[in-house]
Amino acid sequence: MDNDVSDFLKRYVRQLREPEDLFSGKRLPESFALPDNILVFFHSFTSPAPNSHGRCTVVLPFDRMTYFVDRQRYFLSPGTVLFVPPYAVRFLHPESDGYRRLFITFDDPGRQPYLPAAGQAEIDAPGWERLEQLLTAYDNGTAEDLSFLLMDFLRGLHTAFHDRKESDHTLPEPLERSIAFIEMNMSHVIGIKDIAEHVGLSESHLRSLFRTEMNISLGKFIARKRLDAAQYRLLHSDESLTEIAAACGFSNIFVFSAFFKRHTGIPPLRYRQKANSLT
Repeated sequence: MDNDVSDFLKRYVRQLREPEDLFSGKRLPESFALPDNILVFFHSFTSPAPNSHGRCTVVLPFDRMTYFVDRQRYFLSPGTVLFVPPYAVRFLHPESDGYRRLFITFDDPGRQPYLPAAGQAEIDAPGWERLEQLLTAYDNGTAEDLSFLLMDFLRGLHTAFHDRKESDHTLPEPLERSIAFIEMNMSHVIGIKDIAEHVGLSESHLRSLFRTEMNISLGKFIARKRLDAAQYRLLHSDESLTEIAAACGFSNIFVFSAFFKRHTGIPPLRYRQKANSLT
């Protein structure tokens, strides 16, 4: 036995006392649970789906991007990590430099000591090592290994988040409601007047607020969200162009095709065919 270890053990046992109950030790809380039902996937679009769900989410960006989580703004860049708790309202600014990001999501385990608070932090060297082990286990390991490795990674984030920089901005409530209204009505033809009436602001006030807070016009934001939703459906569904046009709020396929070509340089069908030829 190594002398250092031996000396330590000798010192340690000197201070031990015989327990009163030889069958009662330190227990985990009854509510303790490991991460479970773990998914790892890559995404390069803003999400066309509702922007709130009951799973915990870890976001690892490959591009510089702006995320809003429960009205808090976070500027992400490669090397940072964002933790989003269950049911938090989140969305990705459509004018970010890029949308490429890795997601790690898992069922809500309840209040656990290893879970970090909502927010972002830098990944340190040990964090990268734990992440590599985690992703390797996702591809080749057991579910049990994966759960323990994810807990270890999250526990490291919990420590790193103690020193993180707090978000410097809170999104105004009418703006959050406006964005939610846009996403919930993606399949309808809506105008700025409809949005303004929904949040109780004048059109001019809403336009000004949107440009000030989001650094983009409201009209351009809506157009970008519709374009992102259309691109996602073209690549990840078998829907016809007519179905996609309707789902993204265009009155007909001709309006949709003209819009899509104006923003991407190619017709939607050609976009789908070109993407499929690369896979």
